[in-house]
Amino acid sequence: MTPEQLAAWLQTRLTQELPDEQWRELVQGVVQHLLQQPVQSLLPREVCQELVQENLRTEQMQGAARAVVREGVRRAVKEGKADQQPVGRWLDDATQGRLMDFVARPGWADKAWVDQLFQEKAMEAVVSDTLYRALRDFSTLVPRIVQGVLPSGLGRLAKLGGKATGGVGGRVFDEVEKKLEAEIKRFLEMGTRRALERAAAFTAERLDSPESAQAQRHFAAFALAQTGAFHARPFDEETVAALEEVAVSAAGSIAAHPELAELIDRVVGAVYAEHGAQPLQQALASAGVDTSVFDVVGWADAARPTAQHIMQAPEVRAFLLSLSGEILEEVKKAGL
Repeated sequence: MTPEQLAAWLQTRLTQELPDEQWRELVQGVVQHLLQQPVQSLLPREVCQELVQENLRTEQMQGAARAVVREGVRRAVKEGKADQQPVGRWLDDATQGRLMDFVARPGWADKAWVDQLFQEKAMEAVVSDTLYRALRDFSTLVPRIVQGVLPSGLGRLAKLGGKATGGVGGRVFDEVEKKLEAEIKRFLEMGTRRALERAAAFTAERLDSPESAQAQRHFAAFALAQTGAFHARPFDEETVAALEEVAVSAAGSIAAHPELAELIDRVVGAVYAEHGAQPLQQALASAGVDTSVFDVVGWADAARPTAQHIMQAPEVRAFLLSLSGEILEEVKKAGL
């Protein structure tokens, strides 16, 4: 037998002629063996740190960001725009209840966010306009109230000289309205900021009130009751393209930040300090992964086509050819 013949036999035996059951048993045995090995022996800490560092370079992170937006966000938006049913249907009643309790828990919102919101000029404009309209509407009632409490003589004067006739009473009430308009504007110039400060203080004091908790539940329930199309509506093609630009730019900025390497070393170091000496199965269990329910057979079947293509790669065939030559040489030396 020549090295070429042995290499061809090994390649065929490991791909086409390997029965499914034998392949599954092989993969299951490998997985069980790996689960019993210490994390540090499977992937040494230094190798892990270097691997993470290498794959968090600017080009890799930017490529990952593009892939997430193009293959993740775009497809999610497309599916969402076609979804005309409430998104809450994906969660059963018990899960929705847990979600409601989560969003309504005390301490969820920090007072600093409230202060920042009420300091914004946009909020000041909203409050100023709201107060102006409310005070302006109220001011139209004042002349009628004044007329109702005037002494009878003046009341009759006002009645005889209404606005429609341009009489004395009408001019008096026009003057009152003008004075009120000026006072309203003067009050808003000084009072809007004070009103915002009071509103911010009131809101901050009641962040954990039953009413606030109920409002948070209502917002969550509202979101669940809306369709996928509703949630996807703001994401047109232009918005998604802009999101991709932001994501790619952010990925590049993070990758280039001088603190990233230190952060990686600190996080990887902490993980290995806690789990490095543990068998992989125990480390996964600590993270909440139950390996006993892992579908090894399903993954074995899914991985087999890839494994077969790997075995057919020219580089693998070259390796098998070299290995076959070494095997035959050793056999020859042994006189077998």
